[in-house]
Amino acid sequence: WLCFFSQAGAGPTGLVLALTLAKNGIPVRIIEKDSQFHVGQRGSGLQPRTLELFRFLGVADDIVNG
Repeated sequence: WLCFFSQAGAGPTGLVLALTLAKNGIPVRIIEKDSQFHVGQRGSGLQPRTLELFRFLGVADDIVNG
């Protein structure tokens, strides 16, 4: 069977969902209404659970050092 997933929104939650699905072989299309990329962080930091998920997905070092 073939599964395809469309994700609306490229915020932190949407991108983690898309990354998780993609790492599990499910094609993803991300749809974002903003036409410009937001540079830098928009929140005050990362929660421990968020870092745990990033480590699980293999992207924690890239995000923390990014």
